[in-house]
Amino acid sequence: MTVREDLESNALQLLTDVGMTSPISAFTLAYYCGLDVAATSRIGRQRGFALYYDSPVEHEREWQVAIGIAHWRLARIGAPRVDADVDYLARALMLPRADFVHDARSKRMYILVLQRHRYASYENIKLRWVDLYEEIMRLQVVGN
Repeated sequence: MTVREDLESNALQLLTDVGMTSPISAFTLAYYCGLDVAATSRIGRQRGFALYYDSPVEHEREWQVAIGIAHWRLARIGAPRVDADVDYLARALMLPRADFVHDARSKRMYILVLQRHRYASYENIKLRWVDLYEEIMRLQVVGN
C-alpha cells in the first residue's frame, strides 16, 4: 500500500466509524469524533481535543477544522504528521473518494461536484480531482 492508499483507507475508516460516507461538514465530523470546535486566533490546530478556526469565510473555516481533524487522526494512529499527508487526509475526509469519483464521472460532473460538495472550496475540489485523476480516467475508459 502507498501512503495515499493508507490515507484514503484511514479517511474511509473514520467516516465509517462515525456513520458518514457522503460529503459532510467538517464541523459535523468533528462533533461525531467527539472533538470540540471553537473560534480563536489560532488557525485550525489541534489543542488536546479542541479544534480552532479563525476565518470569517465558511469554506475556509471548514478547511481549518478538516486540517485539525486530520492532525488529530494521524496523531491518534501514531502516524507522522507531514503537511502533505495532513492536507491529503483533510481532502479525503471532506471529499470522500467513492462519492467524488462517482460525481466526477457523471456527465454533469462540475455541477454535481460543486452542489454535493458544498463545504469544500473550489481549490480543494480541484486538488481532489488531481488526487484521484487516474482512477477517474481509468473508470471512464473501462466504462465506455
